[in-house]
Amino acid sequence: MSGPVVEPIQEELGAMGQDVAQAAQEHAKEAVSATTESARTAAQDLQGQAAESAQQVRDDARQAGSDVADQTRAAARQARDDASQAVPPDR
Repeated sequence: MSGPVVEPIQEELGAMGQDVAQAAQEHAKEAVSATTESARTAAQDLQGQAAESAQQVRDDARQAGSDVADQTRAAARQARDDASQAVPPDR
């Protein structure tokens, strides 16, 4: 179809279509940017949580090692005390 009435309408519709396409493209860019920033923030949060968890594991392991050492020393003292009471000293 063509004619003095149809052509201006077609041109206007074409321009509107270009505007819609441009707006959709800008919206998509903004969405990608927001998603990228959100992912970056989430990754940083997870990295911080992982570092805190690793530190907690190290602290727990250090404490467990210290507890085992304390228990070993206490058991050695007790064994020494028991042994000294079981065997009379030489005279």
